[in-house]
Amino acid sequence: LDKYHSILFENPGWGFVGAGQDSQEQEIHVHRTLNVVGSGAQHQTLFTDLVRHIDSLFTGGDFMSQPAFVVDTGCGDGRLLRRIYEHVKSNTPRGKALAEHPLTMVGVDFNKDSRVATELNLSKHAVPHL
Repeated sequence: LDKYHSILFENPGWGFVGAGQDSQEQEIHVHRTLNVVGSGAQHQTLFTDLVRHIDSLFTGGDFMSQPAFVVDTGCGDGRLLRRIYEHVKSNTPRGKALAEHPLTMVGVDFNKDSRVATELNLSKHAVPHL
């Protein structure tokens, strides 16, 4: 909101390609870490629905045909990856065979702070990840 006047009257391109960044190409329009934490908390209901749909990928006994990796683009702080891994581990046949058929979580995000937060979150909860 502090950019309201600028966006409407001075620089309507603010927020697009290259705009909203400082000289080191760091975002200045949002506090990314705070945004990541807030988004992760806000999306818990969506995560529940997504995990329910993903569940079917891991319910059969043919582990070789199941995914070896789960990739989350725009991973934020890695909460979704953690939630998926914990669900597979605790609620599916694959979860009992993770030693023989590992599942690796991959967090992808353009923002370095988000990647660091994902690394810390997944490491803290012993979730295998790249």
